[in-house]
Amino acid sequence: MPKAVCEAMFADIAAAEPIRVLSLRYFNPIGADPKMRTGLQLARPTHALGKMIQAHEEGVPFVVTGTDYPTRDGSSIRDYIHVWDLAAAHVAALDRFEALPGPTTAINLGTGRGTPVRELLDAFNHVAQSPVEALDAGRRPGDVAGAYTRIDRARHLLGWQPQYDITKGIRHLLQWAAIRDQILSLDAASPNHRIRSYRQLSAPAGPGTGTAAVRSPRTRPGHIPLNRAAPFGSGRKTTRNETGRSPLCTHRLKQPGHRGNKHARTFYVASPKSVAPIK
Repeated sequence: MPKAVCEAMFADIAAAEPIRVLSLRYFNPIGADPKMRTGLQLARPTHALGKMIQAHEEGVPFVVTGTDYPTRDGSSIRDYIHVWDLAAAHVAALDRFEALPGPTTAINLGTGRGTPVRELLDAFNHVAQSPVEALDAGRRPGDVAGAYTRIDRARHLLGWQPQYDITKGIRHLLQWAAIRDQILSLDAASPNHRIRSYRQLSAPAGPGTGTAAVRSPRTRPGHIPLNRAAPFGSGRKTTRNETGRSPLCTHRLKQPGHRGNKHARTFYVASPKSVAPIK
């Protein structure tokens, strides 16, 4: 609900002020950087795939909550999208931002085909070294059958479509989970040492965060170029020196899926002239 309120708020602002707003909506990011440079930082994510990994590590069954939904296998359905596909969509959104119609545009990102929990578990067992058993349980209060999205608008306006399937998303997440603690422990190291360590840690991995940028027509010496962005985790907010004018609003960004939120994620940063989320 707060995201819908934010979209309505920005639509009102765009109708009254010379700014343009683009909202990218998505639901259940999975996977990690295919080159294993970054990934989900939580050791115990609360989403379905995170629970499968936990069950695999602990040697216990994975609990399927709700098996009588009106889906193709009775389990709830979600739209799991690889984070690298999301990154590509953000880049495409930046590249095509000026050509998008209207002062406000909302684009859904997903696979275009939902995945029930049982199918997700089957895909997990296909990738994992040892299978995880399923334990059926009743529905939880407030649970719904699920949701997934069409991606026709993303194809048409952004020239984008997902390239990674569920299996690759699971494989990349498992590979990242195996080296996550080692990579995160390098945060205090020098950048050059960290880059070398990333390469060493990710070398055995098989083949296979988001940022938001303020775009302004103004640039002056000392200002950040139009294609620069603040990385997730930097906590940096836009300032007068970065946009040429004080922004209408700022937002401290977090990594998609940082706390296992299963709802759609839309990130906003507003400038006096235009707004565009990027990779």
